[in-house]
Amino acid sequence: MTIKVPALFFLGLSGIRLPLTGHPGLAIGGQLRITNDRAGIERLIGAYTDHMGTVEHHHLVHFASALVYARDTTDLPATGRAEAMNRVVVDRLREIQAWLMKLWLVKDNAVDPDIGWLVLDIDGDTAVNNNRWSTLFSRADGSTAVTEFTRDELARATAAPLDPDDFGAGEPVAIGVPGASDPRVTQLSYGSLRFQRFLYFVNAARGTKDVAIKIALYCSGLEAIVSTSHAELTHQVSERAAILLRRRGEERLAIFRDMKSAYGMRSKAVHGAAFRDRDHEALIAGSIRLDAICREVALAYFAQDDFRHALGGNDENFGAFWTQKLFLD
Repeated sequence: MTIKVPALFFLGLSGIRLPLTGHPGLAIGGQLRITNDRAGIERLIGAYTDHMGTVEHHHLVHFASALVYARDTTDLPATGRAEAMNRVVVDRLREIQAWLMKLWLVKDNAVDPDIGWLVLDIDGDTAVNNNRWSTLFSRADGSTAVTEFTRDELARATAAPLDPDDFGAGEPVAIGVPGASDPRVTQLSYGSLRFQRFLYFVNAARGTKDVAIKIALYCSGLEAIVSTSHAELTHQVSERAAILLRRRGEERLAIFRDMKSAYGMRSKAVHGAAFRDRDHEALIAGSIRLDAICREVALAYFAQDDFRHALGGNDENFGAFWTQKLFLD
């Protein structure tokens, strides 16, 4: 037996600058809205200060860059309510994770989510649950500089066809709720799709400030989405990224060279070599280029029907797709 109860989910963001949204804010998909109206945020969450603590309340009202929230109802079972509430929080966090990736599809950023809070009104009593992602994002250069998004850019991000399921497996580890976390030991599960594994590595790259490791993870993401064998992997991935993103000419050659250069840095990073101070500028430039290439590949997945269709085939057919792109397109 379940009962339907009013639910409020909210979460603070950092690292983003928005035009003043006013209340109730801007719709960003599903039930989610975003606002940076301080008075509106206070009206929304002020009644729950005792439940979340004055420090968290003060942070969300006065210092968070914006608040993402959703008003809805949820079905609450008679037993196992803590697990059920945690599942609602996790599902909302997955929605927000997908939306943050949509922001990355627009441009590089270091927008970070805070703790996600769920407040339920159960016959006049208040029940609260919270959870969060453990990852903190940084830009391709390793910085956490604030990124400004216009209303048009927010609209473009919201309209992107990315789905929470594109992230495949995995979710935040449940806090104090036995059995509620994903039992798998890796998100690189058998049966996951190439695009899902690609996004996994891109997210991992964005989740480290170490630029050399970012490069290694960006390369792994590109391998996940375009490679079909381990033979001459550097040449294979460099060539295919260039073929996918540019027509024949200097621009295609530039991407091929950028990829080859990045693989040189990747090799040093994953094999434990040390980088000198004079390498830092090249590392930052290489990471920025790879971030842009990964973004273009993700956009190509949505825009190029033949590429998206080929990704769903076996390695032999996928290899044939690249042969055709190389010699006939």
